[in-house]
Amino acid sequence: MTSDLTGAMQQVLQRIAKAGRPPLHTLPPDQARELYAAGAEVLEPPAPAVQQVHALSIPARDGFALPVRCWTPLSDERSGAVRGAPAVLYLHGGGFTVGSPTTHGQLCQRLAAWSGCRVYALDYRLAPDHPFPTAHLDAWDALQWLNANSHTLGLDAHRLAVAGDSAGGTLTAAMALMARDAGLPLALQLMFYPGCVPEQNLPSHSRYAHGYLLETEAIEYFYGHYLQSPTDRLDWRFSPTLAPDHDGLAPAWFGLAECDPLFDEGMVYADQLRQHRVPVDLNIYRGVVHGFIQMGRAIPEALQAVQASRTEVYRLTAEYPCHQPHGMLRVGSWSALQPAAGAVRTAVFVQEQGIPADLEWDDEDEVSVHVVLFIAPETPVATARLLPSQDGISLIGRVAVLKALRGQQAGIAVMQALLQVARGRGDRCVKLHAQQSAHGFYSKLGFVVEGEPFEEVGIPHVTMALSL
Repeated sequence: MTSDLTGAMQQVLQRIAKAGRPPLHTLPPDQARELYAAGAEVLEPPAPAVQQVHALSIPARDGFALPVRCWTPLSDERSGAVRGAPAVLYLHGGGFTVGSPTTHGQLCQRLAAWSGCRVYALDYRLAPDHPFPTAHLDAWDALQWLNANSHTLGLDAHRLAVAGDSAGGTLTAAMALMARDAGLPLALQLMFYPGCVPEQNLPSHSRYAHGYLLETEAIEYFYGHYLQSPTDRLDWRFSPTLAPDHDGLAPAWFGLAECDPLFDEGMVYADQLRQHRVPVDLNIYRGVVHGFIQMGRAIPEALQAVQASRTEVYRLTAEYPCHQPHGMLRVGSWSALQPAAGAVRTAVFVQEQGIPADLEWDDEDEVSVHVVLFIAPETPVATARLLPSQDGISLIGRVAVLKALRGQQAGIAVMQALLQVARGRGDRCVKLHAQQSAHGFYSKLGFVVEGEPFEEVGIPHVTMALSL
């Protein structure tokens, strides 16, 4: 035992050693699964209550029915500005060889209760009977299914996150890359101590090779069962640092254990994402080991880490981020989006069109739903707002796109986001006052002209409407 560890962490490892259980890597996979399951939640405190826990299945591409367990929070969000509840697809750890939704049940229930999101834990198929890339394909099939069936399930497809620990963190990183490439909207990728590199040759691999719970022999055991050949290590799905590019990925949250052989893997990947302007929230928990988040009875950092991840899940899903090939959409209140929306409106209306600044802001901003499109975390390029509906009719206004981005789908992205909001709250019609120069743009979205042209702040306008 070393002084790198907290006192509580040292005591836990001493108790584990005293129990005298054989290391998982010395057992056949079926026995390793039984032993892992027997001890998985021993150090987990009971999770807060949820509204419901139920089972369902998701079809894999080969017809296999993948078992899934779903935790529905007490505050399940089925109504409001956007149709459906936010959700998290959780991918459990266990080296692709052990683990299940049952072994991570308290963790998933706690995440659901604290975040207000439904949590779907996938029982993906395990090695060695199902080697690489089976777990990855199962996870991707599940994510696509949740997205495609979001309306039936009562979910908002644009508030879907993926999360996982250890091997599940590796799967999470791969899902974010695959979602980006497929144009599937993803709000967040949340990873606890993921594996990210093809070889175990970083400083943390040797520094924490023995005496810190996850040992070198265990890593080799798990990877040896999952990977079919050494070349599989070079597949970016297994080693996400090797992906051709990381532009446009969903925001990433990392929770890393300092005394973990995989610590440097997470650090390397977090730095790589930052270099590609992906929003990254990096959280390092000092003096604890791999797997600590399931030790909340004894390790205070465990509940702190889940609470921190819950905060990020809640923030992102509450603001409805939506990632697309041309950028990231964020939908929310004026208080949340005023700096970004205000910057775009000032550039377009005040500076470019010469509209007096005191006419650009009004009390309706405070009661509207706003959308902003970013091409980088601090670079807003387009915005619009949706006023409260009256008799099933709502009004879109303040549609502004920076000049350099016009003609590149930015305006369509913000309009489609607000139309989704309008549909979600049950509006039957949306209207807007369009500058005559933009008449053709709105026509392509299905809006039709109503009434005669008129002038607004000295600029020719026309009223246009779209039935929902």
